[in-house]
Amino acid sequence: MSSLLKIIVLTILMFNFSFKTFASTLTLNNNINPVCENKSYQFLPDWLSNGKKLGKWWLRRSRDYEHTDDVLYHLNVRYNFDQSSGNEEVEKHKIKSSFTLRKNIFSNYLSYSLKKKEIEYRGSRINTEKQTFDNLVFIEALKFMDVLIGYQWITDDKKYYLNRFNYYGGFYFTLLNTKKFIFKIGGYYGHDTIEYMNELSELIGKQKEDFDKDFLYLNQRFNWLVTKNLTISEKFKYRSYTGESSYTLNAIIDLDFAITQNLSLNASYEIERDTTESENNIGIEDEDVDISLGIMINF
Repeated sequence: MSSLLKIIVLTILMFNFSFKTFASTLTLNNNINPVCENKSYQFLPDWLSNGKKLGKWWLRRSRDYEHTDDVLYHLNVRYNFDQSSGNEEVEKHKIKSSFTLRKNIFSNYLSYSLKKKEIEYRGSRINTEKQTFDNLVFIEALKFMDVLIGYQWITDDKKYYLNRFNYYGGFYFTLLNTKKFIFKIGGYYGHDTIEYMNELSELIGKQKEDFDKDFLYLNQRFNWLVTKNLTISEKFKYRSYTGESSYTLNAIIDLDFAITQNLSLNASYEIERDTTESENNIGIEDEDVDISLGIMINF
């Protein structure tokens, strides 16, 4: 495990160095016009900026800093790896990336995550994979309130999800906004549909009807900017389905420590609880707990 992490860190450092060298070469050889001071990569269009001088603007509202004519962007990629041995061999990989674009009061947030788990026990091998894609649009309607529209897609072979689609919209309120602390909470209404894999019907011995329900959604986020290099984040999401007792819950605590401008260490603790599958009685636990340590690249 330690050797693998060393290789990954060295690869990222080499990539970071090569990327900057490539940008400098383009500037010198092609006479690209210098861009404004807050642009890291000079081969990008003049209207696109990472907003370096604004600090961690993607955690804040556009009203917290002086508006710019540029379209702001922020990209990060996280990789976590975990391995254990003994009675069973377990290997877990988790990749999560997010891309934020902002123009004045309009923001678009895209994220994608991939979780892969491999278990080897008494000669048998079990592989599971979960993919999640999110797209959120924020409009800062008031000084303390955003209008939010969201979409989510999930596929998860452990729970026999071929496709799970969520659509929702509502309001997101900023209740605390200081130099060190940011606290937000939102309430939304949405719809959830699940298309199951054929294997589930074979397993339970009958045709499994697709899940199709409306839900109420509570979303809360807290950020503590401890120092310039250290950030602690907490997120809590809860969905309650109308007309029944089913619910989903997701709680995450993240710690990010910046080593360089583009490279950080990341520690994460996550709890996921989903009771929508309890009635299937196929031996799937309602709750998953994930503790991981990895690296994060920022651009």
